[in-house]
Amino acid sequence: MYVCFVSLGLFACTKKDCEICANQSVRIEMDSRSNSSVRGFVELKELSSNRLEISGLIENLSPGEHGFHVHEIGDCSAADASSAGGHFGHSHEKHGGLGHKDRHAGDLGNIVANSDGVAVFKIEAEKLCFRSTSCSVLGRSLVVHEDPDDLSSQPAGNSGARQACGVIPKSCCVN
Repeated sequence: MYVCFVSLGLFACTKKDCEICANQSVRIEMDSRSNSSVRGFVELKELSSNRLEISGLIENLSPGEHGFHVHEIGDCSAADASSAGGHFGHSHEKHGGLGHKDRHAGDLGNIVANSDGVAVFKIEAEKLCFRSTSCSVLGRSLVVHEDPDDLSSQPAGNSGARQACGVIPKSCCVN
């Protein structure tokens, strides 16, 4: 299996390699924000033209549920990750959970941390992809929140501070 670890930035690749990578996975490092020590990694794997598998390990969380979303801007530079913008999705969509038909594409629900503060998860999410401009997560960010997403409050689920953030690269290839 060919896996593109963009965060390493150690190789050059051709357009063909980018296409191979888009069919495999991209690893995102999640860094602490909002004075937390939350960190970890997330892997994104394209399953079809509008479906991603999102898996990962996040540590140093409080036990229980934490909102988890794709945000619209690939920028985690602000101390509180506000630079990542709002949830990725169309303006006519409302906030909701994975089971809601009219949800923001970036609404991924909650991840659950065990009693040691570690969340290991695997989510399959429709409305997300690498290649199409309308569903592409490339150039966006992933955010883990302090509190549970209530899956209904507008516009973002009332899930509290942004405790970890990771930028999804704009391309699978690093030049």
